[in-house]
Amino acid sequence: MIRRPPRSTLSSSSAASDVYKRQVSTQSTGAVSADSMASFVLEPRTALGEFPEEPYTGTSGTDSELRWSMGLYGGVDIQNACDKLYGQDVHPFPQFMALQKYHLGGPDPLDYTNAYSTLDGKCWHYVSMGMSNLHREVYVPHLGEGLNGFGFELTLRATKMPGEDTAPIWVFALMQKLARHCFQNHRGFKHGHAAPVGPLVEGSTMNAVLFARDPQLECSETTRGRVEFLTMVGVTGAEFEAAINVAIKTGGDAGVGGFLHVLQEFIGEDLPTDLHRKCLMANPEFVAKVEALTSEVEAT
Repeated sequence: MIRRPPRSTLSSSSAASDVYKRQVSTQSTGAVSADSMASFVLEPRTALGEFPEEPYTGTSGTDSELRWSMGLYGGVDIQNACDKLYGQDVHPFPQFMALQKYHLGGPDPLDYTNAYSTLDGKCWHYVSMGMSNLHREVYVPHLGEGLNGFGFELTLRATKMPGEDTAPIWVFALMQKLARHCFQNHRGFKHGHAAPVGPLVEGSTMNAVLFARDPQLECSETTRGRVEFLTMVGVTGAEFEAAINVAIKTGGDAGVGGFLHVLQEFIGEDLPTDLHRKCLMANPEFVAKVEALTSEVEAT
C-alpha cells in the first residue's frame, strides 16, 4: 500500500510588551469565529495514494515509501515524527486542510494539520504542516541558518469533551491565526514565548497560549534544516500575567520556561489545554511555587 505524506484528507501590559516584542496583536488574533473557519475543510483519512505535488515512485512496505523520488522533503519528516509516536498504521482523523494553499494565493499558511487521539485517549493532539517547507519548491524562506523555514511546527493537545469522537476545528483555526502572524512579520515563536489571543472558543476560560517544546515529538533534522515541534498550552489571563511577571523578573523566555515547569506539575507533563479548567492562580500551592521562581532573584 502506498501512503501519501502528508495525508490529505496579544492585548497585554506595557511591561509584557517590552519583554515580548513579537506578540500577536489583538486585532489579528481575536477569539476564533465561524467566519475564520470559512477557508478550511476537514476530511477523514482518504484513500492512500501519491502526494499530488510530487508523486512517490518508491517501494511499498519499506521506509522508502515515505520518501519522494526527488529527495527527502519536509512533509515526510513531519509525518515520520508523528508515525514514530503513534505508529505508521494510525492515521490522523481528521486531517484539516486549507482549501487554497498559501503559495497559490490562499490566506492560510498551514497546508495541513494532523489530529490524533493521544495514546491515553484523553486528548486530541494536533500537529501543523506549513511552518516549514513541505514541498520540492522552497515556499517558506529560512528564518535562520540551519532552520527549515521558521524552524518549527505547532502542536496542541486539546482535552476531549464528553461525547466528542472527532477532533474539533477550532485548534486548526487558532494555528492558522498564529501562522499568519509569523508570515506577515517574518518572525517565529520559540520555547518560552507567550501570546494573548483572546478566548480560544466562546465561553472558554483560556485566552492566551504559552509555547513549549513538545514533550513527545522529537526535533527533526531534515535535508533542508532543523524543525522542532512547539506545543501550545492554553492559560487564563491571570496565569498569563503571572508567567510574564516571572519572565520580567528572571530574564525573559527562561522565566516563562520556569512557569511552564510548574504548570506541568498541576495539569500534566504533556501540557493539555482544557478549555474550561479553573484558573490555577486561585490555588495557593500553585501560587507559592510560582512566587518561589522569583523569590531568589528578588532577594539578590
